[in-house]
Amino acid sequence: MSPPDTPATNSNAIKTLRSDIRDLGDEVDAYQAKTALAMGAGVFLLLLGLGGLYDLINHNTSVRGALGISQVTFTFVVIVLSGTGAVLMLLGLFRRWRRDLERESRLVRMQEELARLESESHF
Repeated sequence: MSPPDTPATNSNAIKTLRSDIRDLGDEVDAYQAKTALAMGAGVFLLLLGLGGLYDLINHNTSVRGALGISQVTFTFVVIVLSGTGAVLMLLGLFRRWRRDLERESRLVRMQEELARLESESHF
């Protein structure tokens, strides 16, 4: 068996640490991607809803006429789009606020440890 700070031990530690960093990084990235999806979809739906609201305020009938829907249905669609967009934006903000800072800081510490081990193995 090798003494604790031998190249073979460092090589195994580096491999294990890389695997752990990859797994934890995937978890953090997946959470951030879902948060970005909620925010992006929220902005898109809010913009659609605000465009519809603009058409309602200015009595523009070209959009609802092209869709072939009544004024009441168009108003309902505008309300649903705006409400859904607002809810998704709030969900994205809530996810951003309650993210796991401990997991992110653990990932940073693991990356620093990997950098230290790799620099030691080059000597």
